[in-house]
Amino acid sequence: MKIAEFSELSQTRRGWANKIISHLRKPLYRNGYALIISSISTSILGLLYWVIAARFYTTEVVGVNAAAISTMTFLASAARFYLDGALIRFLPRAGKRATRLVQYSYLIAGSATAIVCAIFLMGLNLWAPALGFLRTSLTLTTAFLVATIASCIFVQQDAVLIGLRQAHWVPLENILFASGKVVLLAVLAKPFPEYGIFASWVIPLIISLVPVNLLIFRKLLPRYMQENNEPETEIDAAQVAQYAGGLYAGYIFSAASLRLLPLVVLQLVGSRAAAFFTLPWMMAASLQLVIPNMMGSLTVEASRDKSKVVKYSREAFTQTARLLIPMVFVLIIAGPYLLHLFGESYASEAGLLLRLLSLAILPQIITGLYFAIARVHRFVGGVVKVHASLFVMNMVLSYVMLARFGITGVGFAWLTSQLVIAFVLYVTQLRPILWPNRVDTSL
Repeated sequence: MKIAEFSELSQTRRGWANKIISHLRKPLYRNGYALIISSISTSILGLLYWVIAARFYTTEVVGVNAAAISTMTFLASAARFYLDGALIRFLPRAGKRATRLVQYSYLIAGSATAIVCAIFLMGLNLWAPALGFLRTSLTLTTAFLVATIASCIFVQQDAVLIGLRQAHWVPLENILFASGKVVLLAVLAKPFPEYGIFASWVIPLIISLVPVNLLIFRKLLPRYMQENNEPETEIDAAQVAQYAGGLYAGYIFSAASLRLLPLVVLQLVGSRAAAFFTLPWMMAASLQLVIPNMMGSLTVEASRDKSKVVKYSREAFTQTARLLIPMVFVLIIAGPYLLHLFGESYASEAGLLLRLLSLAILPQIITGLYFAIARVHRFVGGVVKVHASLFVMNMVLSYVMLARFGITGVGFAWLTSQLVIAFVLYVTQLRPILWPNRVDTSL
């Protein structure tokens, strides 16, 4: 190679390197990518987790344990009162009030989770008889209660890291948690053939809380408060309660859509079909997390400087679409073949379902953008209406189509709901932002 050509190539490489470095220096992208890396890594480990579960445990055990895990996370979601979202929204401007805000969020959410979980367990035979095994021994009952509280705090601590603009810790935390689940899943298969899946999820979940919260309270929060002395005047208990309480109803609708469908499938068509449904459902849900991750970064940055909401919104939307569109189409093409890893029956029963759930991720980019902007501007009513509409459409269509098409019907219902809501939001709310020639800076 000639010296001139080599020099030109070196300059080109340095140019690309400088562009990448400049791109990653922006907190919007840096924190968003950290969260996306976390989602992708845990999704891969999650796929491995359920492959092992399908190989080491019976189909019925997979279905029941998956429903128990889904129910656990739903109860934790229901009792958090959207305080994790409030942390993301208010921590960036909390100043010296940051530690108190985090402490009260932990205390309120954790206590509420304990109460909600206890009520659920007392009425278990009434609303979820398929999970009756949770009441067969004091050990299982206590484990479910403790695990639900831990699940609540686990999400809260991630919100703290995001709100403090320290999202680069989230991938490490979640990868270690996911890796621990995989190891324990195989180890517990023989000694606990019925409950090993649930135990493998719960044990690393609880253990992970200790080091992460030591990091938060001993290092990150003190450093943040030293660098950010002045809190935003609007941040007080009443403002946080109003924001979190207003969005709580919408959050419950969202959590119910995600967490209760596996339980609905279990109740209506049995544990075998629930197992076939749960694996593609979790695969698609893991990829879907790319959206709230990037939009969470958008909420943090736009909350710090509302004058750049439109600019940040376009950038976040563009980057999310660039990342997700290729991944979705790869999953649509290769997803059914991946199901062969779980067994031939999983591929034959759930291949089309996985394709439908994967395709439904794309319209959610528009919905996720709307939610991020609404959180910045506190458009509480709009968020609740959208979540409620999605929940009603999903549940009604899923119930009707499940009876007619089996678990594939849930995929059709989910895709239809997402497309309808995304189209309405684009036409009525987001067109000025997504089309530069029609800017409305009031959004």
